[in-house]
Amino acid sequence: MKKFLAIFTVVTMVLIGGLFTNQVSASAASVKTELTKSETSSSTKRITLKSGYKLQILSISYWYSKHTIKWTLFKNGKAHLSSIQSPNNIFSKTYTSKQLGPGQYSIRLYCGKNGGLKGCAGMAALNTKK
Repeated sequence: MKKFLAIFTVVTMVLIGGLFTNQVSASAASVKTELTKSETSSSTKRITLKSGYKLQILSISYWYSKHTIKWTLFKNGKAHLSSIQSPNNIFSKTYTSKQLGPGQYSIRLYCGKNGGLKGCAGMAALNTKK
């Protein structure tokens, strides 16, 4: 059962990640980060959300992660949104520029509810599209 769950998780991540990155058009941008078991946090570079565009957030906490993962969306360098994910969990949501406001966005993954832990594994990506 564990082997099936592992294979299912990997296939799901590949499919979702592929769909997510394939939606990037010439006027869109995408950034991604991986949180490995040896890190306490990991962040993307900034991405610009222009008026009239949408921002897609994707965060995956891998099934073999030992702790919950907290993600924080930063707008112009300041914390804007946050959520906590248990292991083997996927968060995906699209926001409009009207909901978030135009600006520079990045996402940071933290290991543990308050950060500072090691042993987590996950990834996060941001994508802008018209």
